[in-house]
Amino acid sequence: MRLPEAFRRYTGGEVALEVAAATVGDALEEAFRRHPDLRLRLVDDVGLVRSHLAVFHNEEQLRREEAAGVPLVAGDTLTLLVAVGGGRG
Repeated sequence: MRLPEAFRRYTGGEVALEVAAATVGDALEEAFRRHPDLRLRLVDDVGLVRSHLAVFHNEEQLRREEAAGVPLVAGDTLTLLVAVGGGRG
């Protein structure tokens, strides 16, 4: 799991976390077990990935409402990015 640079201070500077998990939700829980301060920064009060974050499974962006249940297999990658808003005015 790759994290945005801003969150690395909560992982002791780790750029990527290797986790063995059956689903995206399980992978996040493993990350939270190792680095409890990540929970408040990555998920909201109901357990959804915060709306300002984008989650990619391999190269596909996941919908935050469905992300936790997405199955993983060995070799998959998860990337969390700070979503960028904006556009032409």
